[in-house]
Amino acid sequence: MEPRAVRRWIAARGLAVARVGTVVAAVVATVALATPASAARPVRDPARPRASSPRADTSTGGPLLGEAVREYTTMTATRYQHHDVENAEAGTYYYDCVGFVAYAMSQATPIADATIRDEYHIAPDRVPAPGVFVHLFATLDGSQAGWEPVSQVADLRPGDVVAWSYDSASSSNEPGHDHTSRGHAFVVASAPQPSGTDSYLVQVWDSTGTPHGPNDTRRTNPKNLPDTGGKPSGLGTGTVRIDAGADGAIATVHWSPSSGPVPAAHFGMGRPVR
Repeated sequence: MEPRAVRRWIAARGLAVARVGTVVAAVVATVALATPASAARPVRDPARPRASSPRADTSTGGPLLGEAVREYTTMTATRYQHHDVENAEAGTYYYDCVGFVAYAMSQATPIADATIRDEYHIAPDRVPAPGVFVHLFATLDGSQAGWEPVSQVADLRPGDVVAWSYDSASSSNEPGHDHTSRGHAFVVASAPQPSGTDSYLVQVWDSTGTPHGPNDTRRTNPKNLPDTGGKPSGLGTGTVRIDAGADGAIATVHWSPSSGPVPAAHFGMGRPVR
């Protein structure tokens, strides 16, 4: 999707200093309750300021939709990297997939952010690993502050979060990147569109160095700087395919509409509301 098309898409819906740290592996295949050492990785200064830019209208989606749109429309540069550096005043957003989701939550849904940090003992200078999101989503029952459960792919709404952690036996991670984060996470950008039996096309917001399909904005937006692999990266929007199982939950995710499924993983989805 061209940047101009993104602006039309947004209009139609009405809508800083970091600390270098080692990326810590996500929760393993059992998705057991993570310890502080395995649940997160150090990334940023806990005293970072909250962004003061005006929020986008979120009447057609959850708070994270508006935050993703705000970051994208105000950014001057973005890049996929594990050393997260966000500067809302300068419009620069350098983070990986969970870095983006965690930063967006800290800005738009601070209660949901506090819940996951308190539950898994994640320090302010760290972000939850993909497996932590998966584990949290599996426990959501409506009692967790700031969160609502989502059990069916068809019920996903803009602003929801989808995450997965790869099985320990899987040798693959996010396409084109190292194996340290062991999973992926994104914010849903549009309601799922049926595409075949129990399969849905879903537009997403995320930070990656591997575009989701031919119309991904990272392919054409000059603000998406190259990652370590030399490819345009960072915050953008593209389309994935999500297959549902017999129970309606996520069976697998395809990185793009026409690609094969990602390696064996545990999947989850949840709705941060405040």
